[in-house]
Amino acid sequence: MLGEVGIAHSKTLGSPRAPVKGSAPERGTQRASWARDLNTVQVLCLDSFRHLKGLLVNSSANSNVARDMALIAVFAGIMAAVGLIPALPIPVSPVPITAQTLGVLLAGAILGPRRGALSMVLFLSLVAVGLPLLANGRGGIGVFVGPSVGFLLGWIVMAWFVGFLTYKIGAPYRLVPGIIINLIASIPVLYAFGIVGMMAVTGMSLKA
Repeated sequence: MLGEVGIAHSKTLGSPRAPVKGSAPERGTQRASWARDLNTVQVLCLDSFRHLKGLLVNSSANSNVARDMALIAVFAGIMAAVGLIPALPIPVSPVPITAQTLGVLLAGAILGPRRGALSMVLFLSLVAVGLPLLANGRGGIGVFVGPSVGFLLGWIVMAWFVGFLTYKIGAPYRLVPGIIINLIASIPVLYAFGIVGMMAVTGMSLKA
């Protein structure tokens, strides 16, 4: 009986023990697992950062386009509002003087050449489809075959020209160069288009 107990005890002592929790082999396995998990998290973070960076770049570009479209629409609306001021007829010319020319100067000086010209294209497109947005409630495609067609198309060039010169000078905006650009340099450009348009439609000559 005692011999059997001794044999059993010797077998228990000689059998391999299961690894104790917290032993060196188990801690090594845990470190390896944590390293793999950390590496996975780093990869996922880098991928997420690249994806987020792409979204931010795209959203920034989209926001710039949306801002430009909003500014163009706003100044087209300003042109329509200025058109509520009655035109001043001139006895020697079939084309009256309107306050909307000031809106053209303002669009070019504030929006710059590209957006200023596009705001005029948008405004004239609305006029062409029939909206009475010009001074004295005029509108429709017929105004583009009348004596004022040169002035209307000249608004696009005038806005671009004013914007180009204003942005060429750069910030800060200065009063004297602004007056020179808006009144002395741009008005002859507008009247060059306007006179050519009147001559083409009415058959007038420069002598008249």
